[in-house]
Parts: sequence; structure tokens; C-alpha cells
Amino acid sequence: MLEVEHGYGFAITYRKLFEEHRAVQLEAVKSIQKFENYQHRYSLIELTLKKLFTVTEAAKQNLTTWGYLPGDPFPDNETMKEAVSKVLENTAMFGDLVLRNPDIAHAIYDRKQEWKELIGWSYWFCKESGVFDGASEKLLHLMAQEVGLIPKEDTYFNPFRIENQLKQVLFSLSLSLSLSLSLSLSLSLKQTNKRKILNFSIFFSS
Repeated sequence: MLEVEHGYGFAITYRKLFEEHRAVQLEAVKSIQKFENYQHRYSLIELTLKKLFTVTEAAKQNLTTWGYLPGDPFPDNETMKEAVSKVLENTAMFGDLVLRNPDIAHAIYDRKQEWKELIGWSYWFCKESGVFDGASEKLLHLMAQEVGLIPKEDTYFNPFRIENQLKQVLFSLSLSLSLSLSLSLSLSLKQTNKRKILNFSIFFSS
């Protein structure tokens, strides 16, 4: 949990600490991506998501009971302060997980209606908090599109989806094959032209 000053001036101070913590979270998610064993990666993401949503749900219940709304002065109460931080940080980490490991994350997340409802609330809370800015704001926007909280833009594309990676590989292979065939055809035409010129020369020299 991040320690920050209270009051209306919390946003700038908290945002700096939030971004520092985000960098640590992102590295953790990137390390999960490097797991070569699919089952190990699946199990770790499943465990992480279960813990993440359990903690976020508890934080939501506390904040709702206390009547705290995003954009209110950062609370002095340590328990409330921790609840706000957990909602913001866990929502951002969920974004990292679902964007960078979409196939596994969707296989787990899409079956949980209660998680969908919670992430909808968390998205609203984070968006209205004033903390998400720059890269983190973009992350929140992409996450919302990825899980269907908002319509996907025409330009939306997740390069980490296996389907999209396969399409890219096939496109690269197709391009490579096309270039190879073009080169072979060009060389063949050159050889044919050389033979024609040679035959033409022989005809007139005989």
C-alpha cells in the first residue's frame, strides 16, 4: 500500500508513487509472460486473478460502507487509505494481465460474472479518481476495450493474442514467399533474355 499525504493535494503526490509501483507490477507481469510452460503460466495467472479480485471486492465493500467516492480527498484513515490504493493498483494490474496474457486471462475471467461486475465498478472508480494519467490512463482505456466495458475502437488491436500473433507470422511468411518467388521469376527472366540474346548473336554471326 502506498503512503501519501491527505487532502485535495494528494493527486500529484500519489500519482508519482502510483507510477513507481506500476513499474514494479508491469515487470512482474512481464516475468509471467516468459514462462515457457503453458500450464505453469495458466496456474499463476489464475492464482493471481483470484487473489486480485478477492482483495478488490473487500476494498470495494469497505469503501461503499464508508461512503467514499473517487475524487474525494485522500483519506486519513489507514484502513480506508489502503482500500483506495488496492482498488487502483489491482485494477491496473488486471489491465496488464488481460492485455499481455489475453488468451489465458479471458479463459479464466470470462466465466466469472461477479468479476465482470467488479471490474466494471473498478474501472469507473479508477477513471474518476484523477490518478490515472498518461501511460496508466491509456492502459485503463485499452483494458476497458479488451474486456468489453466500452466498444472497441476501429484501430484497436492486441498484439499479444495468439490469433493475432499467428496472423502476423503467416503474413511474414507470405511476404517472404512472395519476395522469394518474385526474385526467382526475375532471375529466370534474366536468364531467358540472356539466352535469347546469345541465340540472336549466334544467328547473325553464322
